[in-house]
Amino acid sequence: MAKRNGVWKIFTILGILIIAILLCYLSVALYFYFGKPNDIATKLKVWNLMSDQSIGDIYLDASFRVTDGDNAFYGVNVDENGYVVTLASEVDKDGDYKLYQNNGSIYGGKVAFYDKDLNIALLKLYSLKNKEENLSLPYVEIGDLYSSSISFNSSFIVVGDPLSLNNILTVNNVTMYPYVDEITKLVDGKQVVEFVNTSPYYYSVENYTIYSQGGIFNRKGEFLGLVYDYSVSPVNSNVANFFILDAGVIDLVLDNVRNSDEYQNNLVESLVGYDMYELQSYIDYPLNSSSNYIYFNEKWTEVPQDALTKFYNGADGVYLVEDFVYNDFTIPANNFITSVNYNLFSYSIYTKADLLYILYSAEPGEILTITSQNISTSEIVRTRITVE
Repeated sequence: MAKRNGVWKIFTILGILIIAILLCYLSVALYFYFGKPNDIATKLKVWNLMSDQSIGDIYLDASFRVTDGDNAFYGVNVDENGYVVTLASEVDKDGDYKLYQNNGSIYGGKVAFYDKDLNIALLKLYSLKNKEENLSLPYVEIGDLYSSSISFNSSFIVVGDPLSLNNILTVNNVTMYPYVDEITKLVDGKQVVEFVNTSPYYYSVENYTIYSQGGIFNRKGEFLGLVYDYSVSPVNSNVANFFILDAGVIDLVLDNVRNSDEYQNNLVESLVGYDMYELQSYIDYPLNSSSNYIYFNEKWTEVPQDALTKFYNGADGVYLVEDFVYNDFTIPANNFITSVNYNLFSYSIYTKADLLYILYSAEPGEILTITSQNISTSEIVRTRITVE
């Protein structure tokens, strides 16, 4: 009997320990779930035993319908005080917007960050009753689209217009698209390129007309990207590929935007040029079939023969249409940026997005060494820039 009692004591102790552990976990989960109700990522990281539909319902709380009159598009909040990520191609930098939640709340919004080259913008929300009121809204974190796309057994949740039906969709596969993708607009009666995505991701949806598409998330409370374009399958008209814009740059700028009434990045604003992948898209929409003119930077611009030679030779880099001027440093127009040394690493520049991410990452006091080549003389120049 003594031996049997000893075994029961062990089981009793183990049971008490398991219950204690479960109670501790449950108390922590409840604390974050109810004590930090707006922090969706933290809630899901400690309590994620829900269906995709239930998690999507939580993401809807951070989602907005953004309007400027007749035009309506999707946005998602990434800060408790109200900073909504949306497409730059949908907004005007000086515009005023109204943002609608699924609970009936309505807010005003002004552009706080705008990058037309990456096609991404941030709207700062404010109360329509009192612009000085501090907002407290559900929000998500910015995640890594690339890492999420290559994770094993990963699933994704697509959330659309919070005021529409069928606005939550589970996607099992997000893939990097093997080609560039562009969106176009009409200028002077001609179809011209508005935005080129040199690293697009996509997912496929059957019966796609049923669903509203807006932003894509993982199951950890992380926002990965915005849906900006789609194409219908030529084989099955019931299937469409939806293209995703990576939102990672927001993670680089959000703190600076929060701390400034008018965020400005002089390094980024100094860059006026295009990479060779963009040039491919631009020359697919020429002014006429026999000219070297493209519609770039909101005007018709002739592509120099030296730049075309670089393009046809398969070179990678960013061609400067205008002088890159930053403080006392100048890299003249007609130069071709090929690499950047930053934080003890050397980065080859394949696309303009590669260069922009480095420029956005650079902090005051850090040093960038930009290597460029004058495409007329072939002279190699290394420009050492101290960030201010």
